[in-house]
Amino acid sequence: MSGKKARSQSPLWRAAAITEVIACYMAILAVISYARGPEHWRPVGPPVLESGAFTSFAGEAAGENGPLPMENGPDGQAVGYQAEVELSGGAALQVTLKIECPAEYAGNTLIVDLYNDQAGYDDPAQESQVALQEGTNQLDLSLDPGSSPPERASVRLFTLDSAGYQLEDVTVRQMERMPKIPGSVWIGLAVCLALPLFTLAAWVVTRKLERRKTDG
Repeated sequence: MSGKKARSQSPLWRAAAITEVIACYMAILAVISYARGPEHWRPVGPPVLESGAFTSFAGEAAGENGPLPMENGPDGQAVGYQAEVELSGGAALQVTLKIECPAEYAGNTLIVDLYNDQAGYDDPAQESQVALQEGTNQLDLSLDPGSSPPERASVRLFTLDSAGYQLEDVTVRQMERMPKIPGSVWIGLAVCLALPLFTLAAWVVTRKLERRKTDG
Protein backbone atom coordinates (compact mmCIF):
# COMPACT_ATOMS: atom_id res chain seq x y z
CA MET A 1 0.00 0.00 0.00
CA SER A 2 2.80 2.40 0.89
CA GLY A 3 4.41 1.90 -2.53
CA LYS A 4 1.14 2.61 -4.32
CA LYS A 5 0.60 5.69 -2.18
CA ALA A 6 4.09 6.99 -3.00
CA ARG A 7 3.53 6.41 -6.69
CA SER A 8 0.17 8.22 -6.53
CA GLN A 9 1.85 11.24 -4.89
CA SER A 10 4.65 11.45 -7.48
CA PRO A 11 2.53 13.22 -10.13
CA LEU A 12 1.58 15.84 -7.52
CA TRP A 13 5.24 16.58 -6.80
CA ARG A 14 6.01 16.77 -10.52
CA ALA A 15 3.04 19.09 -11.15
CA ALA A 16 4.13 21.34 -8.28
CA ALA A 17 7.70 21.45 -9.58
CA ILE A 18 6.60 22.28 -13.14
CA THR A 19 4.24 25.01 -11.91
CA GLU A 20 6.96 26.58 -9.79
CA VAL A 21 9.50 26.50 -12.62
CA ILE A 22 7.00 28.28 -14.88
CA ALA A 23 6.30 30.85 -12.15
CA CYS A 24 10.04 31.50 -11.74
CA TYR A 25 10.43 31.89 -15.49
CA MET A 26 7.57 34.40 -15.66
CA ALA A 27 8.95 36.35 -12.69
CA ILE A 28 12.39 36.57 -14.32
CA LEU A 29 10.78 37.77 -17.56
CA ALA A 30 8.93 40.47 -15.58
CA VAL A 31 12.21 41.72 -14.07
CA ILE A 32 13.86 41.81 -17.52
CA SER A 33 10.86 43.63 -18.99
CA TYR A 34 10.96 46.34 -16.32
CA ALA A 35 14.75 46.67 -16.61
CA ARG A 36 14.51 47.22 -20.37
CA GLY A 37 11.44 49.46 -20.16
CA PRO A 38 11.31 53.25 -20.09
CA GLU A 39 12.16 55.28 -17.03
CA HIS A 40 9.29 56.65 -14.97
CA TRP A 41 9.17 59.83 -12.90
CA ARG A 42 6.96 61.13 -10.12
CA PRO A 43 6.46 64.72 -8.91
CA VAL A 44 7.94 65.69 -5.55
CA GLY A 45 7.48 68.69 -3.30
CA PRO A 46 5.47 71.86 -3.87
CA PRO A 47 5.40 73.61 -7.27
CA VAL A 48 8.58 75.44 -8.24
CA LEU A 49 6.55 77.64 -10.61
CA GLU A 50 2.92 78.71 -10.80
CA SER A 51 0.97 80.96 -13.15
CA GLY A 52 2.00 84.15 -11.36
CA ALA A 53 5.70 83.52 -12.01
CA PHE A 54 5.33 83.70 -15.79
CA THR A 55 5.99 86.68 -18.03
CA SER A 56 4.62 87.06 -21.54
CA PHE A 57 6.97 87.13 -24.52
CA ALA A 58 6.11 90.84 -24.71
CA GLY A 59 7.51 91.33 -21.19
CA GLU A 60 4.21 91.66 -19.33
CA ALA A 61 3.92 90.01 -15.91
CA ALA A 62 1.15 87.46 -15.57
CA GLY A 63 -0.20 88.69 -12.25
CA GLU A 64 -1.30 86.86 -9.13
CA ASN A 65 -1.62 83.26 -10.37
CA GLY A 66 -4.53 84.09 -12.62
CA PRO A 67 -5.18 82.68 -16.09
CA LEU A 68 -2.66 83.44 -18.84
CA PRO A 69 -4.49 84.78 -21.91
CA MET A 70 -3.25 83.53 -25.27
CA GLU A 71 -4.25 85.92 -28.03
CA ASN A 72 -2.75 85.52 -31.49
CA GLY A 73 -3.73 86.35 -35.03
CA PRO A 74 -3.28 84.18 -38.11
CA ASP A 75 0.15 85.56 -38.98
CA GLY A 76 2.19 82.84 -37.26
CA GLN A 77 3.93 85.01 -34.66
CA ALA A 78 5.03 83.25 -31.47
CA VAL A 79 2.97 84.29 -28.46
CA GLY A 80 3.26 82.78 -25.02
CA TYR A 81 4.82 82.91 -21.57
CA GLN A 82 8.07 81.98 -19.91
CA ALA A 83 9.53 81.64 -16.42
CA GLU A 84 13.02 80.67 -15.31
CA VAL A 85 13.59 77.53 -13.28
CA GLU A 86 16.61 75.80 -11.77
CA LEU A 87 17.49 72.47 -13.36
CA SER A 88 18.92 70.92 -10.21
CA GLY A 89 20.51 67.51 -10.62
CA GLY A 90 19.04 67.02 -14.08
CA ALA A 91 15.62 66.22 -12.60
CA ALA A 92 12.69 66.12 -14.99
CA LEU A 93 9.90 68.68 -14.68
CA GLN A 94 6.17 68.09 -14.63
CA VAL A 95 4.08 70.82 -16.25
CA THR A 96 0.32 70.77 -15.66
CA LEU A 97 -2.30 73.21 -16.93
CA LYS A 98 -5.86 73.45 -18.18
CA ILE A 99 -7.19 75.01 -21.38
CA GLU A 100 -10.81 75.60 -22.34
CA CYS A 101 -10.42 75.53 -26.11
CA PRO A 102 -13.16 77.06 -28.34
CA ALA A 103 -14.11 75.04 -31.40
CA GLU A 104 -12.45 77.49 -33.79
CA TYR A 105 -9.02 76.81 -32.26
CA ALA A 106 -9.32 73.00 -32.04
CA GLY A 107 -6.31 71.33 -33.64
CA ASN A 108 -3.98 74.23 -32.90
CA THR A 109 -0.64 73.36 -31.31
CA LEU A 110 0.60 74.40 -27.87
CA ILE A 111 4.35 74.02 -27.38
CA VAL A 112 5.94 73.54 -23.95
CA ASP A 113 9.74 73.46 -23.77
CA LEU A 114 12.94 74.28 -21.89
CA TYR A 115 15.07 77.07 -23.33
CA ASN A 116 18.29 78.92 -22.58
CA ASP A 117 19.51 81.02 -25.49
CA GLN A 118 22.90 81.95 -24.00
CA ALA A 119 23.74 78.30 -23.33
CA GLY A 120 22.54 77.21 -26.78
CA TYR A 121 19.95 75.09 -25.01
CA ASP A 122 17.10 74.67 -27.49
CA ASP A 123 16.58 71.06 -28.50
CA PRO A 124 13.43 69.19 -29.66
CA ALA A 125 14.24 66.53 -27.03
CA GLN A 126 13.29 69.08 -24.33
CA GLU A 127 9.99 69.94 -26.02
CA SER A 128 6.39 68.72 -25.92
CA GLN A 129 3.76 69.62 -28.52
CA VAL A 130 0.05 69.18 -27.86
CA ALA A 131 -2.75 69.44 -30.42
CA LEU A 132 -5.66 71.09 -28.61
CA GLN A 133 -9.12 69.55 -28.67
CA GLU A 134 -12.39 71.39 -28.46
CA GLY A 135 -13.51 71.81 -24.86
CA THR A 136 -11.48 71.08 -21.73
CA ASN A 137 -7.83 70.12 -22.22
CA GLN A 138 -6.23 68.95 -18.98
CA LEU A 139 -2.53 68.64 -19.76
CA ASP A 140 0.10 66.75 -17.75
CA LEU A 141 3.47 66.95 -19.50
CA SER A 142 6.97 65.81 -18.59
CA LEU A 143 10.12 67.67 -19.67
CA ASP A 144 13.42 65.81 -19.40
CA PRO A 145 16.30 68.32 -19.27
CA GLY A 146 18.73 65.81 -20.79
CA SER A 147 22.15 64.59 -19.75
CA SER A 148 24.02 67.92 -19.56
CA PRO A 149 21.56 70.80 -19.08
CA PRO A 150 22.53 74.32 -17.98
CA GLU A 151 21.99 75.31 -14.36
CA ARG A 152 18.89 77.33 -15.25
CA ALA A 153 16.47 77.49 -18.17
CA SER A 154 13.12 78.98 -19.04
CA VAL A 155 9.95 76.94 -19.12
CA ARG A 156 8.08 78.28 -22.14
CA LEU A 157 4.42 77.82 -23.07
CA PHE A 158 3.67 79.23 -26.52
CA THR A 159 2.00 78.78 -29.87
CA LEU A 160 2.62 79.81 -33.46
CA ASP A 161 -1.02 79.31 -34.40
CA SER A 162 -3.93 81.69 -34.08
CA ALA A 163 -5.19 81.65 -30.51
CA GLY A 164 -8.01 82.95 -28.36
CA TYR A 165 -8.02 81.01 -25.09
CA GLN A 166 -6.42 81.01 -21.62
CA LEU A 167 -3.86 78.85 -19.83
CA GLU A 168 -5.27 78.07 -16.40
CA ASP A 169 -3.85 76.48 -13.22
CA VAL A 170 -0.30 76.34 -14.56
CA THR A 171 2.10 74.53 -12.20
CA VAL A 172 5.63 73.24 -12.64
CA ARG A 173 7.02 70.62 -10.26
CA GLN A 174 10.33 68.84 -10.06
CA MET A 175 10.21 65.10 -10.50
CA GLU A 176 12.32 62.22 -9.21
CA ARG A 177 13.25 59.06 -11.05
CA MET A 178 11.36 56.00 -9.83
CA PRO A 179 13.14 52.64 -9.54
CA LYS A 180 12.94 50.88 -12.89
CA ILE A 181 12.07 47.62 -11.13
CA PRO A 182 9.40 48.10 -8.41
CA GLY A 183 9.90 46.47 -5.04
CA SER A 184 6.78 44.35 -5.56
CA VAL A 185 8.40 42.74 -8.63
CA TRP A 186 11.53 41.87 -6.63
CA ILE A 187 9.37 40.42 -3.85
CA GLY A 188 7.45 38.33 -6.39
CA LEU A 189 10.72 37.01 -7.84
CA ALA A 190 12.06 36.17 -4.38
CA VAL A 191 8.86 34.27 -3.51
CA CYS A 192 8.93 32.37 -6.82
CA LEU A 193 12.57 31.39 -6.30
CA ALA A 194 11.96 30.35 -2.70
CA LEU A 195 8.97 28.11 -3.48
CA PRO A 196 11.02 25.36 -5.23
CA LEU A 197 13.33 25.21 -2.19
CA PHE A 198 10.37 24.73 0.15
CA THR A 199 8.90 22.13 -2.19
CA LEU A 200 12.21 20.27 -2.38
CA ALA A 201 12.55 20.33 1.41
CA ALA A 202 8.97 19.08 1.81
CA TRP A 203 9.62 16.31 -0.72
CA VAL A 204 12.81 15.20 1.11
CA VAL A 205 11.03 15.14 4.47
CA THR A 206 8.10 13.21 3.00
CA ARG A 207 10.44 10.64 1.42
CA LYS A 208 12.26 10.12 4.70
CA LEU A 209 9.01 9.59 6.57
CA GLU A 210 7.84 7.08 3.94
CA ARG A 211 11.09 5.15 4.18
CA ARG A 212 10.87 5.01 7.97
CA LYS A 213 7.34 3.63 7.71
CA THR A 214 8.48 1.08 5.13
CA ASP A 215 11.49 0.04 7.21
CA GLY A 216 9.31 -0.19 10.29
